Amino acid sequence: MIFSIIVIFIILALGFLFPEKQIPFVVADKNNRKIGFKSKYRKEYIIIISIILILQSGLRHWSVGSDTMNYNYMFETVKEMSWGQIFESFKLYYQLGEGKDPGYNLFQKIIQLFTNDYQVYLILVAVIFFAAFGSFIYKNSSRISDAMMAFLIYSVLFYAFFSITGIRQTIATSVALVSFELIKKRKLVFFLILIFLASTIHKSVLIFMPFYFAPMIKNVKFFYG
Repeated sequence: MIFSIIVIFIILALGFLFPEKQIPFVVADKNNRKIGFKSKYRKEYIIIISIILILQSGLRHWSVGSDTMNYNYMFETVKEMSWGQIFESFKLYYQLGEGKDPGYNLFQKIIQLFTNDYQVYLILVAVIFFAAFGSFIYKNSSRISDAMMAFLIYSVLFYAFFSITGIRQTIATSVALVSFELIKKRKLVFFLILIFLASTIHKSVLIFMPFYFAPMIKNVKFFYG
């Protein structure tokens, strides 16, 4: 808890220390081109905060988080599974409804090709999530204050879940954040493929699918009605 408060303080302190110096950039759409403005040091700020959050999450003790030890047990179990058993779990889940989230076992098995250390695994998961989260903030903000608010909202509302307990949900959410760019570019097939793959790790990501069609709603009052 104390370290979480320190991280929030760092988010605020760096957010106010970095100057909001604006630099111009060209915004182009189907109709015209215009000049926009973004904070010059926004990228540096996002990278620094993302690294701090990666260290906070990845270097945590296994006793931190209600499910961290359970995920360690799953990690050790997958070590003893053959590749045949890994792929068989997909058949059991989708044909017979046995087990759950077979994609997560495959994800762990792939990581174990490079490392069998659970602490390193936690760091890699943290890198995956905060790289996606930091990129999402960078691509959808224009000022340091915007990025600072996004990190604060995350830290206050979602930190306890995403950073220290729900690894499967964390990975699936990372994919959802990345897929947001596919929504903006209107690439439906790639979007559906990405969401489906993430759903094999945690099916809650399927709730993100309707967001692809949200831009088609022209009457914005629909969202506030």
